Amino acid sequence: MSRKSPKRPEFILHLGAQRTGSTRLQTVLDTNRDLLTRNGIVALTPPRPGKRISPTVRDVVRILTRKPKHLPRYILKRAGARALFSGLVADGASSPGLRRIIVSEENLIGSPFRPDGFGLYPSTYWRLKLFRNLVGLDPYEIHLTIRAYDTFLVSLYAMLSVYSARGVRPFDNIRTKYLAVRRGWPDIIGDVSRAFPGTFLKVTRVERGSMEERVQDLAGPLRSGQLRFQGDERVNAAPTLEAMAAAAQLQRRNSRDALIARHSDGTPFDPLTEDERERLVRRYESDLSSLERMKRAGTIVF
Repeated sequence: MSRKSPKRPEFILHLGAQRTGSTRLQTVLDTNRDLLTRNGIVALTPPRPGKRISPTVRDVVRILTRKPKHLPRYILKRAGARALFSGLVADGASSPGLRRIIVSEENLIGSPFRPDGFGLYPSTYWRLKLFRNLVGLDPYEIHLTIRAYDTFLVSLYAMLSVYSARGVRPFDNIRTKYLAVRRGWPDIIGDVSRAFPGTFLKVTRVERGSMEERVQDLAGPLRSGQLRFQGDERVNAAPTLEAMAAAAQLQRRNSRDALIARHSDGTPFDPLTEDERERLVRRYESDLSSLERMKRAGTIVF
């Protein structure tokens, strides 16, 4: 993959994925906003406590992927999404000396699995293609972080059981399909490559490297010690069994951040048998081998 240095600011797309430290990374970007601005960098991140009423890229994703039944209304919605994204970029572009715009939004790759538990990220390709057509920008770089299936799937299910608007089915009802991993990381990475052919794609393992290294991958070289980090390493920690049970009784979603924090010392959600865990570990190792082959073929940087 070749990268030509663009005349306009570099557009860096960070896709997540969920449960790979994306929220903490975005928190670091927000915390260091002034430092990044002084270095010619603007980061567009999702809504967080304290800025939930401000428009973000997540609003663009919601408008873009929620198709109304009537075509004229959908065309108007897409026009609104394009205008919103242009406005967000324009706000950043007003920064003096701008050289890089980071868009970090894990929801761009879609719902992690269908309600029946079948298939990871089944809509990644078409969502990214829609986004590419909408914004009219080809990223200078794309970044994606992956995680071992045994911990990823458990953490993912726990979080979605608390936050999903549609809810998720009981784990035992979808266990077989969910743990089959009919679509793995190589499939998802392949979808990203198809949506943005030829774009530099950096894949990182959550088990390796520090958060500072991941931030600097996105922002470019910053002098060591400049970045400020929040002291809490458990940003967006997986909900406990007690938090999952309490969330099931709630009618409103906006109080669930506090609910997870209140039950943070509870019982971890850990439904896997030893056989299931071992099988998922072997699958991850096999997929890492596939990614190494993609690396040698020049498809990704890994």
